[in-house]
Amino acid sequence: MSGNGSRPSRSTETRRNLAAPRLSIPRSYAGVYVDGNAVSPATMGGISGIVQRSGATVVDGSVIGSPPSDTRSPRLYLSGPADAVAPVARPFEGSAVQARPLTGGIGQASAL
Repeated sequence: MSGNGSRPSRSTETRRNLAAPRLSIPRSYAGVYVDGNAVSPATMGGISGIVQRSGATVVDGSVIGSPPSDTRSPRLYLSGPADAVAPVARPFEGSAVQARPLTGGIGQASAL
């Protein structure tokens, strides 16, 4: 709070503005939005809220490891609604990328 107690301080407002993702999502999108960026669980929660308002389902993703090669296999951790996570993981079956669904909802993959 600022000195007058009625509104957040300028530094608090600045932090909120910096933390708020700048997303341009269609007003009506019924698909699945997968965010695999390296963000904090709190930021992912904010992103999820924005995207869900459009009608989309959100899947939180986190890639850990080196790019795929003959000797390396990165992991793609996914969290969110199970009925959305499974179809996102499916295309990676049999590939060098190991998709690993997590329980616990949005933010679990970002927490890794």
